[in-house]
Amino acid sequence: MYKNLKFVKNTIKFYERVMNKMSEITQVELQNLRHLIGAHDTAHQKLNTYANQCVDPQIKQTFTKAAQDALNTKQKLTSFLN
Repeated sequence: MYKNLKFVKNTIKFYERVMNKMSEITQVELQNLRHLIGAHDTAHQKLNTYANQCVDPQIKQTFTKAAQDALNTKQKLTSFLN
């Protein structure tokens, strides 16, 4: 999961550069951005579900943190569309 975090951070940096040149963004880049947003939304929902089903407080906390991280990333990616 943390390997994906590095990928996400690199992706965000890439899209920050792209969004600075929004007039030059391609349809493929826009589609990729939408896919990333959808993937993070799905991850957020699933991780919250897992957290709500946990009995062990440490595991619950891990899922809750991961869900929040996914939500934060989704919000950051979504901000590029505005």
